[in-house]
Amino acid sequence: MPIFIAKSFFFFLFFLLASCGTPPRLKSAALNKEDETKNYHPIGTTVSYVCRPGYERTELRPVMTCLENLTWSEAPECCRGKSCGIPKGPEHGRAVDVTNDLYGAKVNIICDDGFRLRGRTFIQCLLKGDQVEWSQPPTCQEITCSPPPNVTNGMHNGSNVKSFVYNSSVTYKCDHNFTLTGEASIHCTTKDNINGVWNGSAPECKGDCLFLSSSCS
Repeated sequence: MPIFIAKSFFFFLFFLLASCGTPPRLKSAALNKEDETKNYHPIGTTVSYVCRPGYERTELRPVMTCLENLTWSEAPECCRGKSCGIPKGPEHGRAVDVTNDLYGAKVNIICDDGFRLRGRTFIQCLLKGDQVEWSQPPTCQEITCSPPPNVTNGMHNGSNVKSFVYNSSVTYKCDHNFTLTGEASIHCTTKDNINGVWNGSAPECKGDCLFLSSSCS
């Protein structure tokens, strides 16, 4: 009998003094102020969580319980990220690979053909005050080519053009008594989606042998 009493007292004392460790830290929620100050969590004790900034409550109770094996019950998904809504790309660009619009999400930005990206290649759903919104998007800048080369004894039709943008073209024409050799037109393109280059060399204007004997030597 004394042994039985001793064992019973031991188990009672263990149950009385046993405590779970520090409650788990959650990414989306923090312990409420009251439970944050406690360092003793006997079996059956519950602790409550509040959503962190950028998160909002779900239908699940934000509570965890100290179990008899001195572990905490499974963390409930009691808070979820707030939504930034449908992401908008910059002018002449768009958002791609959009799989998530919640707090913390990142979305890639690409530019349309003929435009180069300036700034970060993504936007992110960030906290602003107690709400969330997408970060400032990068800009898409038009790709341009340097002025096309001039040719001797000829000209091109872009002499009055201030900026040669992607896909624009110029056409060459030779002076009287000169013949054009090569492609008459070249156009502005890009190989790296950053810098504009002309797709080929300018043609040449060669003199007619009937009029310019020096050109035929």
